[in-house]
Amino acid sequence: MKAAILSDKKNIILEDIPDPGSPSSFEVRVKILSVGICGSDVHYYSHGRIGPYVVESPLILGHEACGYVEEIGDEVTSLSVGDFVALEPGIPCHKCKECFTGKYNLCKGVKFWATPPINGALVEYVLHPESFTYKLPDTLDQNVGPLIEPLSVSVHALRKTGISPGDTVFVSGSGTVGNLTSSVAKYSGASIVIASDTNTNRLELAKKMGVDNTIKIDNNEILSELYKIESVPEPNLIYECSGNSEVLNELIKIAAPGARIALIGMGNEDYKLNAVEAMAKELEIYTVFRYSNSYGIAVQIAKSNKFQFHNLITDTFSIDEVSRAFEYAVNPDPRTCKILIEL
Repeated sequence: MKAAILSDKKNIILEDIPDPGSPSSFEVRVKILSVGICGSDVHYYSHGRIGPYVVESPLILGHEACGYVEEIGDEVTSLSVGDFVALEPGIPCHKCKECFTGKYNLCKGVKFWATPPINGALVEYVLHPESFTYKLPDTLDQNVGPLIEPLSVSVHALRKTGISPGDTVFVSGSGTVGNLTSSVAKYSGASIVIASDTNTNRLELAKKMGVDNTIKIDNNEILSELYKIESVPEPNLIYECSGNSEVLNELIKIAAPGARIALIGMGNEDYKLNAVEAMAKELEIYTVFRYSNSYGIAVQIAKSNKFQFHNLITDTFSIDEVSRAFEYAVNPDPRTCKILIEL
C-alpha cells in the first residue's frame, strides 16, 4: 500500500509498504480518506524533532485522520463495515496510574501517531482499536473528519478550565485550534467570545465561526485593542492558542480577577511570567497536552451542525502531491488555515 514517509528533514517521499492485513478481534481496518497537516507534522518535516521527540529513522507523518471501516474484528460491536469514522491517534498502555485515573494523555507508554518512533496515518489503510474509533454521521462534510482531532484539544482545554453560561472568553490566536476553541466556548454557553490574531484572514474565519468580536493584534498589544471594544467585561476565561510565548503577560493584564488562563498553543520553552500581577489577581494558569476522554464530545459538537467547520479547510492536496503540500505548509499563503491531504 502507498505511504508518505519522512526519510530526512524536508524530504518526504511516497513508497509502497506492506499492507497491515486483517484486524484482530477488537480492531477495525480503516481505509484512510483524508489527513490534516498539523503544526507538529510541519515541525518534524522542517527540523526533524520537537523538543525531546527526535526523528531518528524514516517516519510516516499525520495524526488527524478520518476514513471508512473496511473490515471489523469478530468482537467489534459498535462499528460496521462502511461506517465513516474519525480515529483518535493515541493508544495508551491501559496499565499505568495516568490511564487508570483518566489522564491517559499523560501515559508515558502511549503510542501516538507520527510521534517518533510511532508511524502516523498518511497511509492507505490502518488497523485501529474499536474503542479509539468514532462513528461520524454520513451527512457530515467529509472534510470535517480530520478536524475532530484538533477539536478534541479544544474540548479538553475547556473541560480543564471549566466554562459556564454567561462567561466572557478571550481566544488568543485564530488558527485551526483557536477557531475550534471559540466554537466550543460558544457551544458551551459563553455569552461573549473575543478572538485575536495578527492575520486578518483568520479573523474573518473567526467571524464565520460565530465569535462576537475580533481584534487585530500588532506588537502583542492586546490590552489597548481590547479597550476599544465598548461594554465588554474583562474576560474570565482566556485560551492562548497561538503558541506566542511573548503574549502571556498581555493576557494577564486583560484577565479579570480570579480568571483562568489555559496555554494550548505550544511555543518556545521559556515564557516570561509577571507572577506578581498574576498573584494579585489570583489567576489560575492551566497547561494543555493533547486530550483525554474528549473525542466523543468533539464528535457530538461536530454532529450538531451549529458551526461551519468546513470553512477552516482552506487547502487540499492529493497524496501524490504530499511533498508539495508540506513545502506549502512551511510557507503558506496568509489565507491558509487547515491543509488536508486526500488519499
